[in-house]
Amino acid sequence: MKTGSAFLGRACVSRGGPPAGVEPDRPRVFAPTTGAGAAAIDVLLGGLTFHCFDIAVTAIEAAREIYTVTLGVEIWQTRELAGTVWRRGRAVSLAGTLVAEGRLGSGLVRLVEPTAGHTVAREAIERRGEGLFSIGYQVDDPVAALGAALAAQTPVEQLGPDGIRPAEIYLNGGSGLLLCLMQRDMPSPT
Repeated sequence: MKTGSAFLGRACVSRGGPPAGVEPDRPRVFAPTTGAGAAAIDVLLGGLTFHCFDIAVTAIEAAREIYTVTLGVEIWQTRELAGTVWRRGRAVSLAGTLVAEGRLGSGLVRLVEPTAGHTVAREAIERRGEGLFSIGYQVDDPVAALGAALAAQTPVEQLGPDGIRPAEIYLNGGSGLLLCLMQRDMPSPT
Protein backbone atom coordinates (compact mmCIF):
# COMPACT_ATOMS: atom_id res chain seq x y z
CA MET A 1 0.00 0.00 0.00
CA LYS A 2 1.62 3.27 -1.11
CA THR A 3 0.75 6.27 0.99
CA GLY A 4 1.30 9.95 1.41
CA SER A 5 1.00 11.61 4.77
CA ALA A 6 -1.45 14.46 4.33
CA PHE A 7 -2.71 13.71 7.84
CA LEU A 8 0.51 15.09 9.30
CA GLY A 9 -0.41 18.61 10.25
CA ARG A 10 2.23 20.31 12.35
CA ALA A 11 5.92 20.13 13.17
CA CYS A 12 7.26 19.35 16.65
CA VAL A 13 10.58 20.26 18.20
CA SER A 14 12.86 17.56 19.58
CA ARG A 15 15.21 17.97 22.53
CA GLY A 16 18.77 16.91 23.38
CA GLY A 17 22.07 16.57 21.58
CA PRO A 18 23.68 14.04 19.25
CA PRO A 19 24.69 10.53 20.28
CA ALA A 20 28.20 10.09 21.65
CA GLY A 21 30.71 9.56 18.87
CA VAL A 22 29.02 11.80 16.31
CA GLU A 23 31.58 14.18 14.91
CA PRO A 24 30.86 17.90 15.49
CA ASP A 25 30.79 18.69 11.74
CA ARG A 26 27.90 16.26 11.14
CA PRO A 27 24.30 17.46 11.40
CA ARG A 28 22.99 17.34 14.95
CA VAL A 29 20.53 14.46 14.98
CA PHE A 30 18.60 15.41 18.10
CA ALA A 31 19.05 19.18 17.85
CA PRO A 32 16.06 21.47 18.29
CA THR A 33 14.47 22.24 14.95
CA THR A 34 12.56 25.12 13.51
CA GLY A 35 11.53 23.50 10.26
CA ALA A 36 8.85 21.73 8.40
CA GLY A 37 8.71 18.24 9.91
CA ALA A 38 5.39 17.39 8.26
CA ALA A 39 6.49 18.55 4.81
CA ALA A 40 9.70 16.53 5.10
CA ILE A 41 7.75 13.45 6.11
CA ASP A 42 5.52 13.89 3.04
CA VAL A 43 8.60 13.97 0.81
CA LEU A 44 10.21 10.97 2.53
CA LEU A 45 7.08 8.81 2.32
CA GLY A 46 6.26 9.64 -1.27
CA GLY A 47 7.90 6.54 -2.74
CA LEU A 48 7.86 4.18 0.24
CA THR A 49 5.72 1.14 0.88
CA PHE A 50 4.00 0.39 4.19
CA HIS A 51 5.69 -2.31 6.28
CA CYS A 52 4.27 -2.41 9.82
CA PHE A 53 2.17 -0.96 12.61
CA ASP A 54 3.78 -0.66 16.07
CA ILE A 55 1.40 -0.97 19.02
CA ALA A 56 2.59 -0.23 22.57
CA VAL A 57 1.18 -2.66 25.16
CA THR A 58 1.64 -3.29 28.88
CA ALA A 59 1.06 -7.07 28.80
CA ILE A 60 2.13 -8.80 25.61
CA GLU A 61 0.30 -12.09 26.21
CA ALA A 62 -3.05 -10.37 26.77
CA ALA A 63 -2.41 -8.11 23.77
CA ARG A 64 -1.66 -11.11 21.55
CA GLU A 65 -5.06 -12.56 22.48
CA ILE A 66 -6.84 -9.28 21.74
CA TYR A 67 -5.10 -8.63 18.40
CA THR A 68 -5.49 -12.25 17.30
CA VAL A 69 -9.25 -11.65 17.47
CA THR A 70 -9.46 -8.00 16.35
CA LEU A 71 -6.93 -8.14 13.50
CA GLY A 72 -7.03 -11.84 12.65
CA VAL A 73 -3.32 -12.33 13.27
CA GLU A 74 -3.05 -15.97 14.32
CA ILE A 75 0.70 -16.64 14.35
CA TRP A 76 3.01 -14.48 16.44
CA GLN A 77 6.77 -14.62 16.89
CA THR A 78 7.83 -13.17 20.22
CA ARG A 79 11.36 -12.14 21.09
CA GLU A 80 13.13 -10.21 23.81
CA LEU A 81 15.23 -7.26 22.71
CA ALA A 82 18.71 -6.43 23.94
CA GLY A 83 21.14 -3.67 23.18
CA THR A 84 20.86 0.09 23.16
CA VAL A 85 19.04 2.77 21.17
CA TRP A 86 19.59 6.51 21.07
CA ARG A 87 16.59 8.41 22.44
CA ARG A 88 16.84 12.20 22.17
CA GLY A 89 20.62 11.99 22.38
CA ARG A 90 20.88 9.54 25.27
CA ALA A 91 21.66 5.85 25.27
CA VAL A 92 18.67 3.79 26.47
CA SER A 93 18.78 0.06 27.12
CA LEU A 94 16.24 -2.16 25.39
CA ALA A 95 17.00 -5.13 27.67
CA GLY A 96 13.79 -6.91 28.61
CA THR A 97 11.58 -5.24 26.01
CA LEU A 98 9.31 -7.82 24.38
CA VAL A 99 8.15 -7.68 20.77
CA ALA A 100 5.53 -9.95 19.19
CA GLU A 101 5.37 -9.79 15.40
CA GLY A 102 2.60 -11.16 13.22
CA ARG A 103 1.65 -10.97 9.55
CA LEU A 104 -1.08 -8.51 8.62
CA GLY A 105 -1.70 -8.78 4.88
CA SER A 106 1.57 -7.97 3.15
CA GLY A 107 2.91 -6.18 6.23
CA LEU A 108 3.37 -6.76 9.93
CA VAL A 109 1.88 -5.74 13.22
CA ARG A 110 4.37 -5.43 16.09
CA LEU A 111 3.23 -5.46 19.70
CA VAL A 112 5.85 -3.80 21.90
CA GLU A 113 5.94 -4.27 25.69
CA PRO A 114 8.66 -1.83 26.78
CA THR A 115 10.73 -2.05 29.95
CA ALA A 116 11.36 0.87 32.27
CA GLY A 117 13.81 2.57 29.83
CA HIS A 118 12.49 5.77 28.29
CA THR A 119 11.95 4.54 24.72
CA VAL A 120 9.36 5.76 22.21
CA ALA A 121 7.05 2.87 23.17
CA ARG A 122 7.35 3.63 26.91
CA GLU A 123 6.62 7.31 26.30
CA ALA A 124 3.57 6.42 24.18
CA ILE A 125 2.15 4.33 27.03
CA GLU A 126 2.88 7.04 29.62
CA ARG A 127 1.29 9.80 27.52
CA ARG A 128 -1.69 8.04 25.88
CA GLY A 129 -1.90 4.51 27.22
CA GLU A 130 -1.75 1.39 25.10
CA GLY A 131 -2.26 1.65 21.37
CA LEU A 132 -0.82 2.46 17.98
CA PHE A 133 2.24 4.67 18.25
CA SER A 134 4.16 4.18 14.99
CA ILE A 135 3.72 3.32 11.33
CA GLY A 136 6.76 1.70 9.73
CA TYR A 137 8.19 1.90 6.23
CA GLN A 138 11.16 0.02 4.79
CA VAL A 139 14.04 1.90 3.20
CA ASP A 140 17.08 0.65 1.31
CA ASP A 141 19.43 3.10 3.04
CA PRO A 142 18.44 4.30 6.53
CA VAL A 143 21.47 6.61 6.73
CA ALA A 144 20.42 8.39 3.52
CA ALA A 145 16.83 8.58 4.84
CA LEU A 146 18.14 10.04 8.10
CA GLY A 147 20.18 12.59 6.15
CA ALA A 148 17.09 13.62 4.18
CA ALA A 149 15.07 13.94 7.40
CA LEU A 150 17.78 16.06 9.02
CA ALA A 151 18.13 18.26 5.93
CA ALA A 152 14.38 18.90 6.07
CA GLN A 153 14.59 19.61 9.83
CA THR A 154 12.38 16.67 10.80
CA PRO A 155 12.73 15.82 14.51
CA VAL A 156 14.32 12.44 15.22
CA GLU A 157 12.91 10.78 18.33
CA GLN A 158 14.91 7.55 18.48
CA LEU A 159 17.39 5.58 16.43
CA GLY A 160 19.37 2.43 16.81
CA PRO A 161 21.00 0.12 17.35
CA ASP A 162 23.98 2.22 16.21
CA GLY A 163 23.96 6.01 16.44
CA ILE A 164 26.16 6.38 13.35
CA ARG A 165 24.64 3.69 11.08
CA PRO A 166 21.11 3.13 12.42
CA ALA A 167 18.84 0.38 11.05
CA GLU A 168 15.65 1.79 12.61
CA ILE A 169 14.78 5.50 12.87
CA TYR A 170 11.69 7.00 14.53
CA LEU A 171 10.72 10.42 13.16
CA ASN A 172 8.21 12.86 14.61
CA GLY A 173 6.08 14.50 11.94
CA GLY A 174 3.87 16.20 14.50
CA SER A 175 0.72 14.10 14.17
CA GLY A 176 1.09 12.14 17.42
CA LEU A 177 2.06 9.00 15.51
CA LEU A 178 5.73 8.39 14.89
CA LEU A 179 7.03 7.24 11.54
CA CYS A 180 9.58 4.46 11.60
CA LEU A 181 12.05 4.03 8.77
CA MET A 182 13.74 0.62 8.92
CA GLN A 183 16.37 -1.24 6.99
CA ARG A 184 14.66 -3.21 4.20
CA ASP A 185 16.38 -6.52 4.95
CA MET A 186 15.54 -6.63 8.68
CA PRO A 187 14.23 -10.10 9.59
CA SER A 188 10.49 -10.64 9.81
CA PRO A 189 8.33 -13.67 10.59
CA THR A 190 7.63 -16.15 7.81
